[in-house]
Amino acid sequence: MINGTGHTILPGLIDGHVHCHKGVPELAKAIKFGVTTVCDMYSEVENVEGVKRALGTWERGDGGEGREEGRGRNDVANFRTACLPATVEGGWPEPVLRATVVDGDVVSCASLSSL
Repeated sequence: MINGTGHTILPGLIDGHVHCHKGVPELAKAIKFGVTTVCDMYSEVENVEGVKRALGTWERGDGGEGREEGRGRNDVANFRTACLPATVEGGWPEPVLRATVVDGDVVSCASLSSL
């Protein structure tokens, strides 16, 4: 029994849309704020692999899923990822990916097929 008088008890929170580019430091920061699971949206495969390797959860050929990321660790939030986006032709994030920006100005827009 825990005496919670004067305190608020919450279940672990889930952040359903993050971009976890730095990996473990971001997951460690999330857990400090009560976020027990993060759902990473649209990360390059290399970023996802880096985070999973740092967590010790990367398994080659596992389709990116592997073991439950961060599960059993109490120093980081669990990590889930959508990895690459599914989108329609010309949909997000194509406009951003194909724009060439120089000194803050868009100077050209290449087709994704030419990248």
